[in-house]
Amino acid sequence: MPILGRYARTQLICPMLQAHGPGLAARPASPKTRAAFRIAITAASILFVAGQNVGANTVIAPVSVGGNGLTGGEHVLIDGSGLSGVGAILDQTHTGILWNEDWASWTTAEPNLPFNIDLNLGSEFDLTNVHIWNYSHHNEIYVGRDSKDLNFYLSSDGVTWGGIVQQFQLSQQADPEETVQTSALTGTAQYVRIQIVSAWGGACHGCEAGLGEVRFSTSTVVPEPSAALLIWLGLAGMGCSRKRRRRGPGRSTEI
Repeated sequence: MPILGRYARTQLICPMLQAHGPGLAARPASPKTRAAFRIAITAASILFVAGQNVGANTVIAPVSVGGNGLTGGEHVLIDGSGLSGVGAILDQTHTGILWNEDWASWTTAEPNLPFNIDLNLGSEFDLTNVHIWNYSHHNEIYVGRDSKDLNFYLSSDGVTWGGIVQQFQLSQQADPEETVQTSALTGTAQYVRIQIVSAWGGACHGCEAGLGEVRFSTSTVVPEPSAALLIWLGLAGMGCSRKRRRRGPGRSTEI
């Protein structure tokens, strides 16, 4: 933002100086400075509106994940490993090998279902959908690891969970390249629990159920960082431009 950078050091501190007394008030802004801040405000408005339009269909990835089993490795469900990387994320396919790109449940109990996976979204979002790529069975003997029946729970703190908010049955795909499967999931939450109730291989196909990748959609507006910065700069500029500085009895100049 070169047009802003030229004046930022002298003009953005205006509100802070004025807050400490009229004697520290910055001098009147030049027409070029006022024009620069008008540009910032306009740009911020455009970017913020764009963020709103995109926000209704924003796909987000959890920032952390854990499970109630012994395997660990749940991070492969949120790190994009195994996704084809071509095109929009929901158009991508998923393939993988267990523990590298695929995940499977495992506990000391047999059968080990239901199995809980808790995902942290990083902050609260108004959720609209959940997107899941099922287990990518690189070997046909593991096709039974495909997860089948899922329950979903929501929480604001990851400690207190309400009742089931959604149930979803994943299909079993014959092709090792899994395509995304989407279900409605509505509610405001920071944490989502996916409870795997059953797998297509039955109660004890190796006593495991697997998944490939998980994402969520939100209607919460997630502005671009550049939009937030421009909004701040624009408001700072408006604070300077609206300050009046007295130049003599009965005379004032609007900045």
